[in-house]
Amino acid sequence: MNRISPPSTAFLDPYLEKIGRLSKFQRILICVATLVFIIAPVVYFLYIPKHEQIGILEDEYESLSRELRQYQKKAKSLKKYRAEAKAIEADFEKARQALPENEEIPSLLKNISRAGQDAGLEFFQFRPERESTVGFYARIPVSMKFKGSYHEVLDFFYRVSKLSRIVNIKDIRMSSTKLRKQKGENDWEQLDVSCTSLTYKFVDKTPQAATETRKP
Repeated sequence: MNRISPPSTAFLDPYLEKIGRLSKFQRILICVATLVFIIAPVVYFLYIPKHEQIGILEDEYESLSRELRQYQKKAKSLKKYRAEAKAIEADFEKARQALPENEEIPSLLKNISRAGQDAGLEFFQFRPERESTVGFYARIPVSMKFKGSYHEVLDFFYRVSKLSRIVNIKDIRMSSTKLRKQKGENDWEQLDVSCTSLTYKFVDKTPQAATETRKP
């Protein structure tokens, strides 16, 4: 049976002898050059492209991170603005509900007059004046003149303040006279009062409402 002999290294002997005659420093340089020759292609074809790709990805990541932070900031601002708009809308709706519609005004004026009568006042004048529009509401002043005792006047103002709609009393003028209820009784004060009650109504400024208002 033929045995396979190991490959001969005789052709390397001259090179090994030459290397053996070199100095230690020269042999180190040859080793270093050999390593560089082997490693350089790996670095050039594998490491450098990967390193450049990593740099590109890092730049893209930083750019996307900045965009993400901007979008998150905008999202927070949008959420805040939506919450503020919702709160303003709720406040507006609450204020609108406190303002009567146009058709409710006669009923409201009757309630004011009834409050005075229930308090025991005697009216001489109850006259709605010209209304004025301010934004989404209109002011309706009512000139009033009446007389009654101090407690009756206070009771009237209290009753007006308890109405479901907003009514303000302004321009109050009072004058008093001494009267005698019956002979032999103490004097009591009668107040003559003039004032203006200011109530408000909601003004619908939608295009449809404006069109209906302009109809003959």
